[in-house]
Amino acid sequence: MKTKEFKLIAILSSLLIVFSGCKHSNDKDGEKVDPTPEKTFTPIKYETNGIDIKDYKIVIPQAFSSVFNYAASELQAYIKKATNYELEIINDSVAEQQFEIILGNSNRNEVANIDFSKLGEESFVIKNVGNDLVIGANNKRGILYGVYSYLEALGYRYYTATLEKIPEAYDVFVPNDINIEWTPTMWHRDTMFKVAWDPVFAVKQKINHDFQRNELKNNAKYGGFSGYIGGGRYLVHTFKYLLPAGTYRASHPEWYAQNVGTAYSTDEYIQPCFSNYDSIDVVMASVDALIANDPTASIISISQNDGGKFCKCEKCNAAKEKYNESGVMLLYINKIAKKIKEKYPHIKVDTLAYDWSLEAPKDVIAEDNIIVRFCTEMCPFHDDSHRCETLNTKEQYFLDWQSHASEFSVWTYPITWSNLFNCWPNYYELKSHIAFFVKHGVKAIYQEGIAEDSCEFPELKAYVLAKLAAYPEMSDEEFEYHISDFMEAYYGQGWKHVRDYLTYAHERILENVNTFGCYTTHISTDNLFDFKWDGESYDMDFINKMNSCWEKAMDAVNEEEFKHVEKSSLHWIYIELYTTFDKRYLKADRAEMDELEERNRNLYHKLKEYGTVYKYDNKTINMNVTNFKSSPMTW
Repeated sequence: MKTKEFKLIAILSSLLIVFSGCKHSNDKDGEKVDPTPEKTFTPIKYETNGIDIKDYKIVIPQAFSSVFNYAASELQAYIKKATNYELEIINDSVAEQQFEIILGNSNRNEVANIDFSKLGEESFVIKNVGNDLVIGANNKRGILYGVYSYLEALGYRYYTATLEKIPEAYDVFVPNDINIEWTPTMWHRDTMFKVAWDPVFAVKQKINHDFQRNELKNNAKYGGFSGYIGGGRYLVHTFKYLLPAGTYRASHPEWYAQNVGTAYSTDEYIQPCFSNYDSIDVVMASVDALIANDPTASIISISQNDGGKFCKCEKCNAAKEKYNESGVMLLYINKIAKKIKEKYPHIKVDTLAYDWSLEAPKDVIAEDNIIVRFCTEMCPFHDDSHRCETLNTKEQYFLDWQSHASEFSVWTYPITWSNLFNCWPNYYELKSHIAFFVKHGVKAIYQEGIAEDSCEFPELKAYVLAKLAAYPEMSDEEFEYHISDFMEAYYGQGWKHVRDYLTYAHERILENVNTFGCYTTHISTDNLFDFKWDGESYDMDFINKMNSCWEKAMDAVNEEEFKHVEKSSLHWIYIELYTTFDKRYLKADRAEMDELEERNRNLYHKLKEYGTVYKYDNKTINMNVTNFKSSPMTW
């Protein structure tokens, strides 16, 4: 679906209003930091070389692969969407043409100064040589990233799998001064929102993880992937599969955690006894089988089970005193990693620093083929560890790990899990946390979004987090541009009002954080905002201001944009009624009761209409509600 088409100059000039609510707004040294950027970011405006794009031909190497064929066809198709003209695709066995868009390492002289040996699978170079355009990349996904990035430079946008921006025909040209290079900071990138699972959208956003995107792995035209051996089942918490308690515990109870209580002794949760190395041969047999069945992936997760407690046998207790719990586990995994390095030198071993293993080891160094995946909730609404004890503690955990492994990845939590209807406008905080990890050498990121459809801005968050994964060093002003750019496309003329809502929400949440302390991703909806109940009423000025943002947005949009605004508004209506309905209903007269009931009923049916019924991960609201005289809390 196209959005309205704009001239490129109009696109660039209309997206510069500041998103002040999500800019850094913590106090430093007793002074309030200005929440607005000092300057705005404007994308470079390229100029045409004066030659009609219709005169160009797209050139691919003669020995082209499916990825080059696909890249050329995508470039051809997107140019046609804007110009209604289909450029011819030729291979470089054809004599050189007067005007060419050259893809990859061809026999053309224009690519002579590109060192393709340094580009790897994902890097690309875009530059003009005379009147020709070169998009230099190797025979992998880098050529697709280069094609889409060239189109983005002209004003094309890929907001969701179904929403794109196509510029006017006269904005589609070969620039006379383009020079873009990209090499990923993060070699593994995922924005794990359901709205980003589409493989075509993923490639456009430089998401390379195959989780929930089997096509990236199975269709060569996408240029490859970065993924885990065994697929999604073996993404994390894998000891329950590598050393299944249901199979071995009856005959070898000593292989499993002792004295951890019944709740943590189920087959799903129980950890290995990491001081007992007799089980390692069984783990290796599982590893061998996985690699044999999945030879194209290059990372294997050997990681603690979720929720299970560290073993409390006599040997583990003694080892814990010497090495810490994480160190005892790492000694065990080191032995497996050595075996893997000998048999499969190209494979990396992924393990966790998570829960009880967040505290760094003592006197243990990870094997050099191990990636430690740091997996913790940072403070969602602080970006300055000097002002937040929680954030400082989490950062220190990571810094303490630095001397114990040579390679790190992170697993981040961009949403709140206790209730998926929560408002969670933590955009700049997420950016700050990612910048911290990148500063300290992290090269891979998994951002755990929502596996179901949600009304709390999943499309926006998936888009901007994909941008951060690809360009983690971007400035706050550039990040702001991407937020604004998306919102204008998705919400149309109502976008500024939706943005106001996010500003007010962020400011109110920060007030609560400064008063009551840090939130976690498990904060419940009823204490997310302070609605200031005084015994008789809530702060209706604040509630009315928030509702007014959505009403104004709905009044300003077309039919398709209205659906986007309405869907996104449902999370706020849920929060308001969830928190305030019961006390307001008790104090209300008959007319006010009727109005509250009607709003409650309408919210419920809209949640079902849009399919945004997931309250927790994989748990829906009650699908058979008939009584709307009490809070959505009862749903």
